[in-house]
Amino acid sequence: MRRAVVVVVLAVLGLLAAGQRIQTVEVANSRYFISNASPYSPQLNWFLAYEYCRTIGMELLSFERLEETNQLTDFLRNNDYITSDYWTSGNQLGSEMWIWMSTGQPFNTTFNNWAAGGPPLTKSQLSCMSTERETWSAQNCMDAKHFICEQTRCFYYNYVTTNQGTPQG
Repeated sequence: MRRAVVVVVLAVLGLLAAGQRIQTVEVANSRYFISNASPYSPQLNWFLAYEYCRTIGMELLSFERLEETNQLTDFLRNNDYITSDYWTSGNQLGSEMWIWMSTGQPFNTTFNNWAAGGPPLTKSQLSCMSTERETWSAQNCMDAKHFICEQTRCFYYNYVTTNQGTPQG
């Protein structure tokens, strides 16, 4: 038992000493972390993806502007990430209204990418939103998926930014 504790402590200290870098991409003057572009980031359920983003000083992705949505979608398509299913901050966990968790704002009504039929209008087990191939869909929050984090505040973290149009990794 004691040996295991020593190993864990040494591993944590090793990570701190190495100065873990979080590789992000800059698209449309915003910084994003795309989980499946990192070999160290597993698929997570919505709650763990939300917490992961918070621990690196970011938030789960919100689609609040059509221009930003289109530019990020173009980046994903151009870098072969478009086929993955990604968690966003969209949810209806606290009410029957769909909101962006990262901002607390309701969905923008000027555009949406919901699949045919739109979102569920009543609470169900499908209370978290993911995006795949430019389409939004309601999913079970406990499903494991990739995720996209976005920087919404100015924090100093040890980010490595790649330019738009170049693949991460």
